[in-house]
Amino acid sequence: LLGTPNPNGFEFSWTTCCRPSLENSNASIIHLRSKMYPYSAPGNSSPNTINTCYDSSPKFLNDLAFIQFNGKFNYNLQAVDPDQDSISISFARPWSTSSSPISFNGGYSFSAPFPDSSENALNGPNTIDPWSGILSLESYNASAGFYANCVVVRSYRNGQLIAEVYRELPLYIDQSSTGLANNPPQ
Repeated sequence: LLGTPNPNGFEFSWTTCCRPSLENSNASIIHLRSKMYPYSAPGNSSPNTINTCYDSSPKFLNDLAFIQFNGKFNYNLQAVDPDQDSISISFARPWSTSSSPISFNGGYSFSAPFPDSSENALNGPNTIDPWSGILSLESYNASAGFYANCVVVRSYRNGQLIAEVYRELPLYIDQSSTGLANNPPQ
């Protein structure tokens, strides 16, 4: 790549079919993306050009798919930045195309994509820690199947946003078994 990203960043994306059949949305197409933003090193009045290779994007070290059974579950996304830039993690909107976020069925949203207390008083809260990336879920007797959701890790250097990497995590809820207890080993 050559040049300097515009203030909205360069977006790198890939669109394909086919999402699994979802419990919280009717979306079938998936649009994966990441962004690279301009960066001005301290003392520089203009942004670095891409060919200076000023950033290695943050990444997720943990596997993509995960399964939730009845009960509490903590999942560490293990988001890291190879350049040791500061990072933050949050829920984000899943997309179907470059201009279209997916729509959620009633009771769900991008920031609340899993069964919660509106479905069962014992469920949730379902949260993500913005610094550690630990996703905490709790559900009981939820509808079995896949749930669309997306997280974004943002990296900052010297107070400047320089990269975003979005990751969709197809959560599968399985009520056919109680699963393994998500407790520390004895």
